[in-house]
Amino acid sequence: PITRSKIALSLLEKEAISDGIVDDMNEMETLIYELLESERLRGSHVPLDYSVVNVNEIIYQVQGRFFSDAPLVLDLENHLPALSLDAKRIGLAIKNIIKNALTANTRPTDKVIISTAYDNNQIRISVTDSGVGIAKDEIRHLTEPFYRADSSRQRKTGGFGIGLYLIKAIVDAHHGELQIDSDLNQGTTVTICLPTTAPHHSRIIFIVNRVVFIIKNQVIIVIIKIFS
Repeated sequence: PITRSKIALSLLEKEAISDGIVDDMNEMETLIYELLESERLRGSHVPLDYSVVNVNEIIYQVQGRFFSDAPLVLDLENHLPALSLDAKRIGLAIKNIIKNALTANTRPTDKVIISTAYDNNQIRISVTDSGVGIAKDEIRHLTEPFYRADSSRQRKTGGFGIGLYLIKAIVDAHHGELQIDSDLNQGTTVTICLPTTAPHHSRIIFIVNRVVFIIKNQVIIVIIKIFS
């Protein structure tokens, strides 16, 4: 119905409709998609489309496609192990976190910092803003559907409260962890932690100085020299 309505609106004279109607319909379409996607992931109704990728590459793709003109600062660790994951869905999670961070920033000079790190058998993807922050007692509710913190409710761009619910569903489906750290009037950091030792991550790949290291069950089983 939403698609049909959008087509009908596009056939009308532009002066006869409000751009706000189209924006509202786009928002509603996104809301429905995110709700359905969240429930599919939580109910294991849709298998993940695994491929071996480096999360830094996903971040570069998300930046180039959606945030090429946005004030982003990338601080990405070199030589991260590649992981077996659903690149499209992890990309969607990263995109939503960046979008939330950009919305939280209020000053023209504010930037969003995106960083990656590898430690304790985890790859961490962190997104930090300089916004108004979130009260400690509200953080645990942020991944509930339709919940919005007070700072979001005070803005027209606060959204519907589905974004973090979907992000957590994606992270949970990868056996990962979603962490949210925030201080009022100082900003928020949202971190995706992806384990490198989960069952579907039994194979880890490093590429260093044109040498491929394939590690399975924490043991190096193959070393391949890449020749030009």
